[in-house]
Amino acid sequence: MKIGQVLTVDINDIGMSGDGIVRLPNYTIFIPDALTGEICEVEVTSIRENIVRAKLNKIILESTDRQKPICPLFGECGGCDVMHMKYAKQLEFKKNALATILRKNAGYTKPIPTPVASSDQLHYRNKLQMPFGQVRNKPILGFYEKKTHNIVSIYNCFLHAGWGSKVLAITRKFAQDTNQTIYNEKTKKGLLKHLVVRYVDGVMIVALVINGDTVENINVFINELKRAFKKVTVYISINKQHNNVVMGDTFIKASKATYPINVSGITLELGPHSFFQVNDNIREKMFNDLVADIMAVAQPTVIDAFGGVGLIGALCAKAGASVYNIEIEPSAIEDANKLAKNNNLTITNICGDIAEKLPQLLKTLLESKRENIKVILDPPRKGLAVSITEALVETSKIQAFEIYYISCNPPTLTRDMSLMSETFEVVYVKPYDMFPQTQHLETLVKLRTRKIGKRSKLRKP
Repeated sequence: MKIGQVLTVDINDIGMSGDGIVRLPNYTIFIPDALTGEICEVEVTSIRENIVRAKLNKIILESTDRQKPICPLFGECGGCDVMHMKYAKQLEFKKNALATILRKNAGYTKPIPTPVASSDQLHYRNKLQMPFGQVRNKPILGFYEKKTHNIVSIYNCFLHAGWGSKVLAITRKFAQDTNQTIYNEKTKKGLLKHLVVRYVDGVMIVALVINGDTVENINVFINELKRAFKKVTVYISINKQHNNVVMGDTFIKASKATYPINVSGITLELGPHSFFQVNDNIREKMFNDLVADIMAVAQPTVIDAFGGVGLIGALCAKAGASVYNIEIEPSAIEDANKLAKNNNLTITNICGDIAEKLPQLLKTLLESKRENIKVILDPPRKGLAVSITEALVETSKIQAFEIYYISCNPPTLTRDMSLMSETFEVVYVKPYDMFPQTQHLETLVKLRTRKIGKRSKLRKP
């Protein structure tokens, strides 16, 4: 086999990233956008030992699971992976991918339910995040081409509603009309780096990420946004670091007003740094399921170990639970305190490192003979620090409690499940399709402390 060789192949399977797979005696071929059961003409693009990558030239026999992507940039833009699959097939693919990685990494072999479907498969995202680029001296905004840092200019993303294209148009015009410089990754020069927007409950939070200290004529930008959306708060995020981190640590509030939002009966404020699930419909379904399960016992004590602004804890407190939020970000704790006050809820918000504060809190609750303890873990994509999994394992040897682990990244989820399997058993795994048209999946796993004498040997990931 050689690069450039054209082959006619039968697609045997779909890989974790959504690529079609062909298994031959000496090679495994991965072909983006190919589906199981299809006969395709492909061209070899790379060979590494027995792993071959190829591009799809032509579909000779098409799968009944295939659909025509609505976006003309599908395959070029790296935002969507599986838009060529009908939605039922997307759910099946994600279910199978999750089952595979659970088996390989965590030894979990029970059946996995089909992911809870999103009511909206398009226009569902409440967050837009795009880098700035430049083409023929004009500013562009877009997504990175898959596995590159080449920006594909986007005017209308089908994962966002109409507000997305309006914001993009306003931002490009502002950058062009006021002669803003655009950051260049190679030269490390230029001002505008990223646009980050959140739009929830009619309220828009905008952050311009810059390689500098200020944005001239920022009021022009603010006024145009307010004319289009009314409830808008604009921040400047200063990030002079030359890495892949989007937001900087310093935020300047460029507009005066802030606006509360209402989510499931809870009033709260979002900042540019606030973590918030991108799909409102799936977030509500998942949180409803989570709170209902937690409140199935009388007077539970809930610890939200990655509390953020405190929404999950607030929903539990509203339902009658005793709630403790732990969060390392001081500004998030300020938001959580404000949330508790504005909603007349009694919640204890703790600022600090989870690996330190969580075991301390569990010990305190143990000493006070507190029962029905539920720990919610919703970490970033990198999962839990080893110090946290170790603390949970050690604490569970003296204190029984349950864990609800929410994850958007199955590899790190299953790694952490494996590390905690010495003292925790899985009660259930429930996936949610938070990200239609992409390979990504949100998963809720419930674990509980094993009974003494039934603890397995610690698995190594």
